[in-house]
Amino acid sequence: MSDQNRNSDSNNHSDFRLPGAVSRPYRQARLITTLAFSYSGILNPSLKECHLHAPWGHIFEDLIDDLGLETFIVAQHSFSPFDRVSIQDWYKKKQEKKKEIRRIEQERNANRLGKPLPVKVAEPPVPTPAVPQFSTSQALNAGTDADDQDIDLLAETSFRTLADERSEEKVPDFSIFKGLKFRNRVTNAIMTPADFPNDPADWDIVRVVVAKAMLLAELKPPPSRHIESEVAFHTALGKIMVKANLQAWRQAERACAADEKLQSLVLVACVGEWWTWRLANRREVIPPEDTQPESTSNILPSDPRVELPEAASQRQSRRRNAAAPAQPSSTPEVGIRPQPRVAKEKAKGKYAQPPEDEPDDDDDKVPYDRGSRKGKEPEDELPPTLAPRRVFKTAQAGYSDQAEANIVDAIPPHTNWSDFLRLSTPASNQAWYLVHYFLQHGQVPGVELPSNDSGPVPGPSNASRKRSAEPTPVVGGRKSHSKKLKLDSVGVEVREEEDYASEGVMTDREERG
Repeated sequence: MSDQNRNSDSNNHSDFRLPGAVSRPYRQARLITTLAFSYSGILNPSLKECHLHAPWGHIFEDLIDDLGLETFIVAQHSFSPFDRVSIQDWYKKKQEKKKEIRRIEQERNANRLGKPLPVKVAEPPVPTPAVPQFSTSQALNAGTDADDQDIDLLAETSFRTLADERSEEKVPDFSIFKGLKFRNRVTNAIMTPADFPNDPADWDIVRVVVAKAMLLAELKPPPSRHIESEVAFHTALGKIMVKANLQAWRQAERACAADEKLQSLVLVACVGEWWTWRLANRREVIPPEDTQPESTSNILPSDPRVELPEAASQRQSRRRNAAAPAQPSSTPEVGIRPQPRVAKEKAKGKYAQPPEDEPDDDDDKVPYDRGSRKGKEPEDELPPTLAPRRVFKTAQAGYSDQAEANIVDAIPPHTNWSDFLRLSTPASNQAWYLVHYFLQHGQVPGVELPSNDSGPVPGPSNASRKRSAEPTPVVGGRKSHSKKLKLDSVGVEVREEEDYASEGVMTDREERG
């Protein structure tokens, strides 16, 4: 997107629209159709999750509409707990171990039979292409070019050969990937999307060498469509959203374990038409070993009502021991005959006729439930009643769908998820702008702060033209210069000077504060 404010005229981007909906307006009606299909009581009576793939797949397609040919969506992508280079190292060690065992067996047989070992002439090594060296700018948080390393060893090895690790795979509902390096399988030359063949039938000459996960999304079905109170809806939505957040976080752990160069990505949790998002970096997802606690006994819960795992296990053990029946003695006493059991005699009574003059007591009457089905004929049953269909448009008490005045205030706090967002509200539009900006630039946008440098920064956007017409503020006898405050891949605040190219795209010139 050449102009970052192409879809929004406001400074806080509360009216941002997805690029696909801007370029193809008919897709807005298609999104409404898919949402109505997902919430339909006739077509989706059980309110299943699979129906939500229609609207959310539509949304993610519109999100990456202008992000280039190298950005694509994968549904149900399996993240294995290892990358390709790790498999190659494991395979090498396994082959070397087999060769060592075979050599020892040959020596043992030769010593036992007294025969000399056969001498084999070593074959000349097969030349292989060298591993390309990546600079920091070329790597771009990507994994190692594993296909160029030992191309004849595991170039086409399937992950199914290691079936013992498949149980640990995590499958997000949607993943957005960005291809960072392509090669021609025939010439082994570097390719760009512009060099791709025109005929899709020739796709096999393109080899994706490096691809990076940019976004992971987890979908969950919404609460019941017939919840009677708004409070019950808030409770149900919160429980489902927490489950989606936890699963998305586990998928991020697996993605970082599969790609050792992955530093940051966006996590999205979707529950029906509601969603929430956050930024995740590698230090949070996989903390360094020196920062991990050795045992849980050193970590005290913040809430005194929360039990430690050791205390909970001890309490459960004491409860089981108390509930267990007493064990009888293994050997009875010798010479002592146990007393025979004597049944307790019951007192015999006589039937007394109730007096005729005594009035009926209300306590002696049998209760009768009019709504009970006991003793009724099938035609006497009342027809089942269904609560009316309700669509709640607030997520929690004090919920507001209004956007923040400053775009940076809409970024979720560090290590936290955003508030619950409803599609097409100003707050949701603002969040989609931030997610789209991250997919395009690999970082979140910043906020302008006054500084003691030169004047305003030129740019083609409406906001830049408006700032250029205003007088430049003077602080301490010097003109103020606008700077960008952004978050790098590890969540550290970095000041970045605004530097626009001819088309208004900001370059990556940073200076750490």
